[in-house]
Amino acid sequence: MHPKKNIQTLSVLEILCKGGEFSPAEILQNTLLSKDELLLYLQRLQQQQFPGLSFTEQQIMVREPVELLNVAAINGYLKESDLPIHLQLFEEINSTNEYLLTAELPSSSLNICAAEWQTDGRGRLGRRWFMPMASHLSFSFSRQLSHINPALNLLSLAAGVCVLEVLKAAGFHQLRLKWPNDIVVEDDNNLIKTGGILVETRTSSLTGIKWVIGVGLNMSDTRNFGEALMQTIAQPVMGLNQLMGKKSKKLSRNQLLAEIINHWAELEQKVLHEPDQIIQRWRDYDMLTGKCVEVTPASGSPYFGIARGIDNEGHLLVQRHQHNNRAINMERLEKLSSGEVKVRVKKHEALR
Repeated sequence: MHPKKNIQTLSVLEILCKGGEFSPAEILQNTLLSKDELLLYLQRLQQQQFPGLSFTEQQIMVREPVELLNVAAINGYLKESDLPIHLQLFEEINSTNEYLLTAELPSSSLNICAAEWQTDGRGRLGRRWFMPMASHLSFSFSRQLSHINPALNLLSLAAGVCVLEVLKAAGFHQLRLKWPNDIVVEDDNNLIKTGGILVETRTSSLTGIKWVIGVGLNMSDTRNFGEALMQTIAQPVMGLNQLMGKKSKKLSRNQLLAEIINHWAELEQKVLHEPDQIIQRWRDYDMLTGKCVEVTPASGSPYFGIARGIDNEGHLLVQRHQHNNRAINMERLEKLSSGEVKVRVKKHEALR
């Protein structure tokens, strides 16, 4: 599926994002759409949970202005860098990760793709990524390398460090990292997800290795999500603007994306040449260490244990809880890779 960037509907979206009341005639005079086409487009936006949208055949209402991603705005926040940046924005795309994995793009650039809506957004372990239209920050960035570097195994951790340090600089000091790829806030030993990261790679004998890092950040107030969407997400989530509170100024998605790009441009060489720094910085933000966890491997039965941080290769270490003749044995240390394993925080009573 190719990305959609329809000039007619994109201009409708730009009009709606100003917020307020509109008549269909006001919008139609600026587009080539028919009234029926406009109403169908509005229905699709409503299905995608575009924020604050309501409409009838006579009136269209958007409760408050909505910030669209904008190339000029993002470029305005980017710092000068030796790393060339190639940025593409789409109103709708199947998956930003898939696009970068398959598209032919400049091999010397940091290629970035962001979208307001993903029809087939991807998460870890085959999960789908759902977020309302224009209410999140979902993007991917990729690079082409001529050879495999062992430090590429740390890409997920490095991306987590990158995003979290940008968010902490913006005032989100309560956020932490949950191995391997979640950005979370803790509430009474419950983890609430504000974002996640997915790393994918493709190798070729001709072009080397292409890595793609997908980032999804919840931005809006999740209390406004519909029941069907919350059931689809099936885990506690919170938006960054919700976390900031009503009195704080909303985060600019354009600025946040630019700041993450800026920070990655600084971190990338550390990933490849000073991986120990990435490991140490990730440990500083680790929220699992010392907590009781339930581990569900790809094959075999789930088990409980105590998280003991990560090793120098990014594996999670779990001190496994075992019963031996009715006594508790905590001597076995498991080393987990992020491939096909799920880790959930549990209360310590689970060890009894």
